This record gives sequence, structure tokens and C-alpha cells, in this order.
Amino acid sequence: MKKLVCLGLFLLCSICHASAGSPGIEADSVKIFFRQSKIDFAPQLHDNEASLKGFVERVREILESPSKHFTGISVYGAASPEGSISFNRWLSEKRAATLLSELSRHVALNDSMMKVEFLGRDWKGLLRMCEADSLMPFRDEAIALVKTINAELDGVIPSKGRHLQRLKALRAGVPYRYMYTNIFPELRASRMSVDY
Repeated sequence: MKKLVCLGLFLLCSICHASAGSPGIEADSVKIFFRQSKIDFAPQLHDNEASLKGFVERVREILESPSKHFTGISVYGAASPEGSISFNRWLSEKRAATLLSELSRHVALNDSMMKVEFLGRDWKGLLRMCEADSLMPFRDEAIALVKTINAELDGVIPSKGRHLQRLKALRAGVPYRYMYTNIFPELRASRMSVDY
């Protein structure tokens, strides 16, 4: 009986942990879009201005709430997989800096409260979007290749390199052209989240 109670408590704790993420930490985020190869804030693109305004209001609300403990802002600079690795790294860094600059115009925060991560080419985001897109041509093959590329980048399997070139070569470039038009614009974005 004691073993069953312990097992039940363990399962309950596991479920709570899985549904809540880190215990006691909540997050709210905003995604800001950029034009291709650009780093400047584009207010009208995908309603960036309204999205940022809503995020600023949420940050202020958290800062002023007596029942919430603000722990910081996380910024994730990213770019779509097209272009060179070095250029996309630069893009992701500059886009993150743009977001911090825009936020600092509205909310005064200490630098120590900011956590910045540069994703460069967002291959994980590409995989998520490919899996969610039922219209992509040669979908199964494209998803398999993007999964392989992610596994190589994560060090799970040896890398064959030339990731973008391999994606472009798949099925004479048909899936790549579809991604370029329909998916990559959604990956030309960076994200901020408020942690509390």
C-alpha cells in the first residue's frame, strides 16, 4: 500500500512538473518579425508595433504586481536558414539587439535582468513549421531531411555538412522553394519572453 501511495505521488509530481515547465516560473512572450536580411524594427510588418505594445503592457503589469516576482527578460535572436552561417549569426545578434533597444524605450530594466541567446539559422523552428504544414510538396522527405540536419547540429549523429545545400537539392529544389515562399518569412523573427 505504501508503495502504491509513493508511486501515485511520484506520478502526480511528474504530471505537474510536465504541465508547468519549471516549478514557480511562468513566461509570456512576443514574436517580432523582420524583413529578409534586415535588422531594423518594422512596425507594420505582421503587426509588430501592436505586438510589442501588448508585450510592454504585460511586462509593466508583472513589474507592478505585488503577487508576481519578475525574474528577467529572455531574448532569442534568430534567422531563417537561407544565407550563410556567419551572416545569419550576425542577423540573429543584431535582431536581438533591436528588440532590446525597442523594449528599453518603454521599460527601464537593468542589464543583469536580460538573457540573450543567438540562434542563428533556426533549423528547429523550420522543423516545427514543416511538421505543421500539410501542403508542403514531398513533405515526408523534407521533414526527414530537416530532422537529420537537426540531429547533426545537435551532435546526435555525425554531420555531413552542407545543410542548406542538401535542403536545396532535395527533389530538384521543389520543397525548398515552397519553404522559401511559405515558411521562411515566419522564421525571419526573434522572440522576447518575460519570466516571472
